[in-house]
Amino acid sequence: MERFAGYRGIWAEHPLTFDGSTIIEAAVEGRLHRVHVQFDPGDRDVLIEAFRNRTPIRMEGELVSEGNRLKLNNPRGLTTVPVELDQPDNS
Repeated sequence: MERFAGYRGIWAEHPLTFDGSTIIEAAVEGRLHRVHVQFDPGDRDVLIEAFRNRTPIRMEGELVSEGNRLKLNNPRGLTTVPVELDQPDNS
């Protein structure tokens, strides 16, 4: 099982017609890779909100290589990752 954080969805369609299939840029073993993911329909609202707010996501699944591309099978445990903004130093 592989755990990684997705940093950016690469959407091929409008979010209102999103069918669950997308490519994300994900940190895998410390490097960014494009990973093909087929999400469950129940994840749609979380994914669209994360896309609109540019919020990273985190999930688990089985990362497999198919030819020259990576695919995440059985994605689960989808959550958004809060982004902490740097606070200005007022000293």
